[in-house]
Amino acid sequence: MVSWTPGKAEVAVGKFMHLFASLLTLVVGLVHLSKRKPRIHWPDSGFITDNNIYWRYQMFSFAPSVFIDNWTAVVLGGWGIMSHLQVSGRFLGAPAKSFITASIFLIFMGLFGTLAYAGGLGIIFSIFTFLAAVIALVLAFTNNQSASLEIH
Repeated sequence: MVSWTPGKAEVAVGKFMHLFASLLTLVVGLVHLSKRKPRIHWPDSGFITDNNIYWRYQMFSFAPSVFIDNWTAVVLGGWGIMSHLQVSGRFLGAPAKSFITASIFLIFMGLFGTLAYAGGLGIIFSIFTFLAAVIALVLAFTNNQSASLEIH
């Protein structure tokens, strides 16, 4: 029976794929946001008339349906990128704590942050994200170390 142990190159590829998948998700989120067209209108009928309700409902609202829909891909992509910084703490570093957590995070990010946004671009980028998740899962079962690049 042949056993395979990943070397430094395979581990580095897994780490870079995690970082790149997070960057792609951030790009998908920014493309999604760029397609929104919020406009601010000066009130015609009165100075305190609420004319900017549509602006709020387009992008800048804490209503869960608006906030989550607009910012999920940006937050997940940014979180994945920040997990590779050396200064990231327990929460920010969680997606890259080990290859098993990286794999779980990449699957979650692919389903809820990449695939669902920006049309065909999101679909193409999610394929890379799921490939990175599979590689992270293989590395988790062969050499479950930190998936963080620990960038200074």
